[in-house]
Amino acid sequence: MNLPKVSLVIPCYNEESFIRRVLLDIEKQLYPKEQIEVFVVDGRSTDNTRSEFESAQSEVNYSCRLLDNPERIAPVAMNRGIQAATGSYIFIWGAHASYPPNFIKNMIQLALKSNAACVGAVCITEAREKTAKGSAIAEVLQHPLGVGNASFRTGTKSIQEVDTVAFGCYKKETFEQFGLFNPALIRNQDIELNKRIVNNGGKILLDPGTNCTYFARSKFGGLWKNNFGNGEWVVKTAKITGKFEALSLRHFVPMIFVIGLVTCLTLLLGNQTNRLFSRSIDGVLLAPITLYILAITAVSARIALKNRSLKIFLNAIFSFFILHISYGFGSLKGLLTSKKI
Repeated sequence: MNLPKVSLVIPCYNEESFIRRVLLDIEKQLYPKEQIEVFVVDGRSTDNTRSEFESAQSEVNYSCRLLDNPERIAPVAMNRGIQAATGSYIFIWGAHASYPPNFIKNMIQLALKSNAACVGAVCITEAREKTAKGSAIAEVLQHPLGVGNASFRTGTKSIQEVDTVAFGCYKKETFEQFGLFNPALIRNQDIELNKRIVNNGGKILLDPGTNCTYFARSKFGGLWKNNFGNGEWVVKTAKITGKFEALSLRHFVPMIFVIGLVTCLTLLLGNQTNRLFSRSIDGVLLAPITLYILAITAVSARIALKNRSLKIFLNAIFSFFILHISYGFGSLKGLLTSKKI
């Protein structure tokens, strides 16, 4: 079987701790090296990313080029790599991840067999720092209570059609048919493109038999900052594209949760000071808050039992709360500050 040429596009900025690892992961791939080309698209990093790239470049046996991304915008980097690519299939990889030796081979086999517009693997989340806090955050980021029905994070038992994948393998014709990444989207550009593909008749498949590993932030501050930005750009994506179908319902649930939480707390406080309602209403207002606390406590307990760590239990509770609240308040910011549809 003649395997097709593949192009790997890796956008990066200040990735000195990760870029070498990902390039060596490619060297270990069970795929003909003469059929692999790699484009690392760097946003003019201010750390040692470029020197680490040059060092790793001398150790690999495939074509590997560094492209410049002065705009420092992820979708611009992705598009630049796609436009330079000569492969029949194009992978969009992240630098904060690790890929097993069978990754490219398995993805290409599924792509050839299915003729899907894009295929992807289940993304396992691990902590960048092996602490109780880092482990708890990683667990929360791959639990349905944390990420909803995102199958590429929570996993699946069989190959299935999905609305998005991480680090996808696209047919080159997919970009010609459905367009490139939207350069106006600082975040969520991959989700928007994948939903555009699905909404216009394309097929995206998730393969549970292949995994990659994403290294998540291991501190609460990083979790808050990253997910606040994700939540903000969920709403901005809908506004910029003018299409709510560019996203899925799960992307808006945290905002609905935050609005409900703030409303319940405001009414409770008002009822305590001004007796706006009868005391029986207090129980009604407390019910959803209590159910939420019970839910994250129960799930955190299961996570702690699996990891045999009381510290992970407490950190998981905080992680769920920070994830939901930061994403929801980020979405509210996007709703209040971005341009109208």
